[in-house]
Amino acid sequence: MTNQILTSINYEQFLKDVTDSVIKALPPSTELQQTITEDIFISREETAKLLGVCLGSIHNFTKDGRLKKYEIGGTVRYKRSEVLKALKSK
Repeated sequence: MTNQILTSINYEQFLKDVTDSVIKALPPSTELQQTITEDIFISREETAKLLGVCLGSIHNFTKDGRLKKYEIGGTVRYKRSEVLKALKSK
């Protein structure tokens, strides 16, 4: 059995219309990238490496409120977006 599409436009026009509709439905790439990176949780070690400091400094930054920690399954994690924001304000 074959699928038939009854339309008055040719295949190329149909393909262009579908592609344009998909592109319009997607958020801009910067917005999509921001959404993806906002929800990434990173470890204390990754946070220290990203900031270029030791684990003791990460502890101090957390204690004094410069970084917010999230305890997930008994481990400490940080939101990558928040760490990058802290890095920019450094």
